[in-house]
Amino acid sequence: MYIGERNAQFGYFPDKWEGEVDEDNGDIGKYEGVIRFGLPNGQGIFTLKNGEKYVGDFKNGKLNGQATHTSKMGNKYTGSWKDGQRHGQGTLNLKSGEEYVGEFKNGERNGKGTLKLSAGEKYFGDFKNGKKDGYGTFTLPSGDKYEGEWTNGEKS
Repeated sequence: MYIGERNAQFGYFPDKWEGEVDEDNGDIGKYEGVIRFGLPNGQGIFTLKNGEKYVGDFKNGKLNGQATHTSKMGNKYTGSWKDGQRHGQGTLNLKSGEEYVGEFKNGERNGKGTLKLSAGEKYFGDFKNGKKDGYGTFTLPSGDKYEGEWTNGEKS
């Protein structure tokens, strides 16, 4: 099954686009796995032409349940998905060396989590909309730390 556009309609299609690729026609990726009602439903692998890859549970054409996404830049997320977005418990490893383990909501870090930065700093605490927000502890590689409130990514 292929994903792309046919006559300016975006969606899933049973056949690969064989014609001239233009703004209204072409494929962006391929899906291999369980198909029900004409959409990915169940275990599958979705590979984009740009190198991105999704492996896991699909429902009505979107990631739902447990899955792993590897980006074209080498970043990797493994965890829960809901309606095609990171949602629930997960681990995000960035190519830069940064790692986040914790809760996600609507694709963003939200809730409790641990963020390890590439320079050795570590934050454990609350996140809101992808930023440190609420109570948390930030520890430097030297062992020095700040414990307290954060707002929109900054110490309060």
